[in-house]
Amino acid sequence: LRIGPSAGTKAKIGLNEIAINVSPPIFMTEMARAKMSPQMLNKNILHALVHSPEKAMGEAGFLDELVDEDSKESVIECAIRRAQELGDIVQQPAFHEAKLLMRKEARELVKRTLAEDMDRYRK
Repeated sequence: LRIGPSAGTKAKIGLNEIAINVSPPIFMTEMARAKMSPQMLNKNILHALVHSPEKAMGEAGFLDELVDEDSKESVIECAIRRAQELGDIVQQPAFHEAKLLMRKEARELVKRTLAEDMDRYRK
């Protein structure tokens, strides 16, 4: 569950690695691929688009929920509350197994390439 601030903030959300001439790491690309449409994946990574919180939640695919700036609840408090609400379900073996199946290919790719991927940043 990805939670962010509402439009009343000056927050901007994006993957700006290309804009600052940094190759995105494989694990980041795979995490984005799992949450975004192919069209938005290309725009978000290759075009380094930066979005308002509303666009980040809507078409861009970065967030699942926004916390209104007028709310008495902070983003962190909201995240804690939502985690508590999901507490029972995420502890079920079926949840764990489904999550592993859904992310199997990405997880294996990241494990296989992580050392080489990280070496690119140590040079």
